[in-house]
Amino acid sequence: MTPDNSARSDARKTNNPVENALRLREAYQTVFSKENPATEVVINHLFKIGFVTSTTFVAGDPYQTALNEGARRLVLSMIRYINRNPKDLIEQIEQIYANP
Repeated sequence: MTPDNSARSDARKTNNPVENALRLREAYQTVFSKENPATEVVINHLFKIGFVTSTTFVAGDPYQTALNEGARRLVLSMIRYINRNPKDLIEQIEQIYANP
């Protein structure tokens, strides 16, 4: 499968940060469409590796704690771009883990 380069080339055509942010948000919403069954699988994985439902703290290791917190921030930033309520997603993931 060949990646669609149109969004990338469109973003390069403007220096307007607002337009670029809107294009980026649209791209996230397309990739993480609720209609796509793979979306939930990927989001579940991101939540797990991004420490969204668990602690980032590692006792005695501030560097690992910082690394974990960075991963968490990345995932939370992605969630904001796909325009889904993080609290709703956290509840959904917690329900999945509570009822395997």
